[in-house]
Amino acid sequence: MDVGRMMRVGAAASVVAIVGCGTIDPARVHLAVNTADGQCKTTSHTTEVHVTVRNDSRAELKLSIDSSEHQPPYSLNWLSFQILNEDGSRDWDRATGHGNMVIDALSIGPGDATELAIPFYELKPEDYAKTYVIQFQDRRDHKFMTDPFKLCDVSEPDRQLLPR
Repeated sequence: MDVGRMMRVGAAASVVAIVGCGTIDPARVHLAVNTADGQCKTTSHTTEVHVTVRNDSRAELKLSIDSSEHQPPYSLNWLSFQILNEDGSRDWDRATGHGNMVIDALSIGPGDATELAIPFYELKPEDYAKTYVIQFQDRRDHKFMTDPFKLCDVSEPDRQLLPR
């Protein structure tokens, strides 16, 4: 093998190694909240919010999910997220609080996107008027926050809120 070819192969290997070792840039991970239509009309005390996660970073994003989900939307593990008020203060605990359980890892590669499901438990009628932010972390302790959102349009005249 000639020296020029060896240098090109070595340079290509270096580029692959550098790209493969990239770190997550939280500013390049984009989140979009999707609250399902008609959630104000439900009589259930539980609902979920879907968050689309797009990884435009140069490294794999690794999240902890519950092992029961094998296709999107993946249930983000309850230890990996917090539901906050719009001002960033902690809202009450809406996670289910399981004992020991298997926690799977979900990898989202550079340029890929997936959908996560975040449960909201024990909702009361006044909860629909609140504005929330979901904060979650990846397996490398990077933190990500959604934009503020409401569970539904509380100004909707025909909505049916949960009974007290």
